[in-house]
Amino acid sequence: GAQALAAAACHWPQIQTLMLSGNSLGPEGAHALASAAKHTPELQKLLLDNCGLGHKGVAALAAAGEQWAQLRVLELAANDIGIKGVTALVQASQHWQQL
Repeated sequence: GAQALAAAACHWPQIQTLMLSGNSLGPEGAHALASAAKHTPELQKLLLDNCGLGHKGVAALAAAGEQWAQLRVLELAANDIGIKGVTALVQASQHWQQL
């Protein structure tokens, strides 16, 4: 699922919204999406509610934050990110000035 999506991302450099809420991506899927970040620099909305990301998945997405400088909306409800995930997001927020 997410691996195939990440592989296809190089064909979508203009994508602005990616809605994957409710899919069982898990931390592995988040890592796959993060690895594709360099191919989606125009991304403005990333909707990942209830995807089972956990703090490791959110940390992977946060690490890709510099690649998604245009990000305005990031939805991560119901992902059990805990304090480690929140900390990773706070550290990444310097790259998301429009968020």
